[in-house]
Order: sequence, then C-alpha cells, then structure tokens
Amino acid sequence: MQRAAPLEPQGRGSREQAQSIAAACAGEEDEIAVLVANDAGDYVGVDGDVSGLVGYQADEVIGRSVWDFTPAADATTGRALWAAFIAAGTQEGRYTLEHRDGTPVDARYFAVANVAPGLHVSAIAAVRRSVPAFAAI
Repeated sequence: MQRAAPLEPQGRGSREQAQSIAAACAGEEDEIAVLVANDAGDYVGVDGDVSGLVGYQADEVIGRSVWDFTPAADATTGRALWAAFIAAGTQEGRYTLEHRDGTPVDARYFAVANVAPGLHVSAIAAVRRSVPAFAAI
C-alpha cells in the first residue's frame, strides 16, 4: 500500500472492517482499488488496481483529491455525496470517475468514514458488467 504516513485503524474501524470494504465490492467487478482519504478528501493511502481505475500509478494518486477524479460536471453532486458520507459514516453506490485520458469511468464503491480519526476508506471498482445500481445512503 502506498501511503504518506502509517495508518493504524482506531476508534470505530478495524483492519478487518477495511478488508470487508473490499469484499463488499467484490463479485461483478474485476479489479478493486482501496483508497484512504483525509477529511479534506486528499488521498493519503492507496492499494489495489488504482491505475486500471483512473490511469495513474499509486504514487501519483497520493496527494491528489477525490475532486481530481470527479468530472467537473459532477462536482456539486460529488461534494454533496461526500458531506452525506461523512455525516452518515458509511456509503455505497455508483459514481462516475474521470480517467487520466478524460474518459468517464462508471464505478461502484463502498466506503466507511473515520476508520481512524479523520481517515476514510473506500473500495472502488470499475463496473465492467451490468449490475444493479446502489442508492447512496
């Protein structure tokens, strides 16, 4: 896992909970990326197939934000989903990411807020087959 600082789960979360996030996205998708973001939405940890998802290597994702991979047209909705996620503590659904080459990526995600204070883990996979969309919590 590429990371800026050691990440030891504390509080509500646990290492097992983080692993279950990835398992929640498994099934219809081929590759899963697990990302850790801080309260500002900046990525501080990356594991899995992030390059297949957004076209950047893990070390290029560290320090970028959720908004760097959100299409400009979806920014308002994305920020509203982020605020709802932090408030609720968990969220799952479908989200459009922007690949390095500018193409949209339809993705499925499951996320848990505050697995450690101020750190939020999400498992994200590009949807490669037709699967039912989740409603955002």
